Amino acid sequence: MKKLFQFQALLLLILVVFSCKKSNKEASAPQTPAVNELAQLEPYNFVLGTHAISGSYQFTTDNKLVEQAKRVREMGSNILKITLGKNSADIYGIQEATRSTTTLALFTNNLPYRTVCDMDFRYIFFWVHTLTNIEWRNGISAANEQILS
Repeated sequence: MKKLFQFQALLLLILVVFSCKKSNKEASAPQTPAVNELAQLEPYNFVLGTHAISGSYQFTTDNKLVEQAKRVREMGSNILKITLGKNSADIYGIQEATRSTTTLALFTNNLPYRTVCDMDFRYIFFWVHTLTNIEWRNGISAANEQILS
């Protein structure tokens, strides 16, 4: 019984110590970090963001990829996550003169991809899918290997 009382007294003491308000009014005012402090945090992959994949909206004359990238950056995110795959040009409203047959061609032949990669994102993540329709899960034939290389 004595140990239970000591334990309860200790808990009460801890509760009182940590629940007391500070009397210093300056300490209770919200502190906004200085701009240079925020700049120091910029390199870290800490910002909550979103992806720019298959957005169903378009409010500007930019294609969907560029518009979404601009909105993600305006939210304060330093991360961009986009897709390079078979339907990517259609998803982003990119008009291809000649349909790309490789992921590299999709990226290099379409200005919107270069535009968003030139933006000031610290991190860019690509969901990359082959455009070849090659089923690779059970091995790749020599002919398919040539297509992929």
